[in-house]
Amino acid sequence: MTFFDILSTVFDFSLVGTLVWCIFNEHRLVAFERKIKAYFRRKAFKVVKSKRKVLN
Repeated sequence: MTFFDILSTVFDFSLVGTLVWCIFNEHRLVAFERKIKAYFRRKAFKVVKSKRKVLN
């Protein structure tokens, strides 16, 4: 077996293991997805304070 075959086999087993885990722990997966969405939403709409003086 070449290195690529071994790497591919390890990736396949980890993918199947992740899918089986997600079937039994769907609520944790959904919570993780929401956390990731919130992180990127905060990053996209980041408020930057300007250094200009505000006139009243």
